[in-house]
Amino acid sequence: NHFGGKSGANLVEVSPQNEQDDERLRNIVIERNMFKGAATVGNEILVSGMDIALRDNIFNMSSGTMAYGAQVTQRGIEPAPTGIEAYNNSCFSSSGAYNGAPSCIYLANSVTASTVQNTLTYFPSQSNCNTVANNGTGNTVSNNTSNCKIANPGFTNASGSFSLASDFRPSTNYTGGINVPVFEDFFGTPWAGSWDLGAVHH
Repeated sequence: NHFGGKSGANLVEVSPQNEQDDERLRNIVIERNMFKGAATVGNEILVSGMDIALRDNIFNMSSGTMAYGAQVTQRGIEPAPTGIEAYNNSCFSSSGAYNGAPSCIYLANSVTASTVQNTLTYFPSQSNCNTVANNGTGNTVSNNTSNCKIANPGFTNASGSFSLASDFRPSTNYTGGINVPVFEDFFGTPWAGSWDLGAVHH
């Protein structure tokens, strides 16, 4: 799927519709999607639920003042997020328009017992950035891009506009992944042997 354009502060929301009802969301898989929000979007996706998997997604955060690829937080009166699994996602921003420190994956202080691994992030125009911003407790964050400003993955960008998923095939700085419960990359190529960072095999 391709999610583009604008829709309020968040391009996509997997969260309760209001703050009055305990609308519990759980056991959802968000896989092999490309997100590219317009200038007024702050986050590509907002996740508020339990036992939700984000895997093999591409977040192109180059438009406007994008803060987070995926923001995980408690939205209403539903239980706080727990058991969130974010594996092999890719984030890129060429603009550097956000005044703070953008993050590919943002875990709010309400997030517990969650995991973020094998994230590939490159924000060359930002003065400050995070691959993962972990403000919660009891979360496992490992094997992600260590320096999102300097570690250039050499995305192929064959289209010249970063508009196709194949543009995000890395050519360098993609190693260091760990074995995670994801079987195929964005294009259905099986993960086997040596694991890479990001959504697309090199």
